[in-house]
Amino acid sequence: MGQIVTRVNRDNGKIIGVIPRFMKEENWHHENIKKMIVVNSMHERKETILNQSEALIAFPGGCGTVEELLEAITWKQLGLYNGPIIILNTKGYYDPLLTFLEKMINESFLREVHRNMWSVIEKPSEIMSAIKKSPPWSVKARTFAAVK
Repeated sequence: MGQIVTRVNRDNGKIIGVIPRFMKEENWHHENIKKMIVVNSMHERKETILNQSEALIAFPGGCGTVEELLEAITWKQLGLYNGPIIILNTKGYYDPLLTFLEKMINESFLREVHRNMWSVIEKPSEIMSAIKKSPPWSVKARTFAAVK
């Protein structure tokens, strides 16, 4: 994340950081993020991120990144988040997760239409194009998320 902050700042981009209070108190934040929203919990962090984001981009990361990605997919499935979800699958990093999501579809735990909730790219240079090409997601998503 530090490299992203440095690059965005260099290009005069806008970054809003969202960090739980305990992380801020332990100085886990990047000093060059000009606007930092401090929240009380990890749950509130994810909620704030999704409520303020125009798009979610999942770079390769650890358990927290994967958990945030899956929560965003869940929110989108339920119609709580409608923006693009872009998975940066550099060097096949997310291949096992993508195989698992495909298994969910094949075994009817997700519907075929849910495949449209995310886009997969291989290079950071493809991010903006992927956001622009991201298919719209219906605000009526709950009507086909419900199991009947």
